[in-house]
Amino acid sequence: PYFVILIVSLSRFIFLDQDVPSFMVAGLSQEDEAYYSNAAILRYYNDIGQTDLEFNQNHGEIAALYAIPLTYISLHIFGNNYWGLRLSVTLLSLVTIFLLFKISKSEIKDNKYMFFLLFLLIGDFYFFTFSRYFNPQIFSIFIISLILFYYYKIKNLKLRFFVVTFLAVCS
Repeated sequence: PYFVILIVSLSRFIFLDQDVPSFMVAGLSQEDEAYYSNAAILRYYNDIGQTDLEFNQNHGEIAALYAIPLTYISLHIFGNNYWGLRLSVTLLSLVTIFLLFKISKSEIKDNKYMFFLLFLLIGDFYFFTFSRYFNPQIFSIFIISLILFYYYKIKNLKLRFFVVTFLAVCS
């Protein structure tokens, strides 16, 4: 079962450069990617010297500061293409699956229920679609998964509430 989970999880990288499906199919719009990644793309173009000096270099969505650095780094690695734009989202979805796997492994004692939960998460069309296109919801899902992970992982009650509250503010 671990091999099947790995293969299905990595299938998110197949055809990563395809267009966003129509709005009625996925609930995503093609304009959303450009809007949500605006700040990272502007900083990328500023670094490579393709912006006007009079142009506002810091303009972008201020509330999505946690999304900008990851996308900015992947744009520098892969360039301004779909791989550079979407790789951070796809990697975060894999980390989210891993965090939920760790939670289910420690909390669910029966392996068949644990694998059923994982296959549900991996095979869910909506999560699969969200994990392939740039939107801020995947970052919130990741932070919520991180909150759940630390809630079950940290045994010290005061530290647990501090970490969970801090991450809840970040989401």
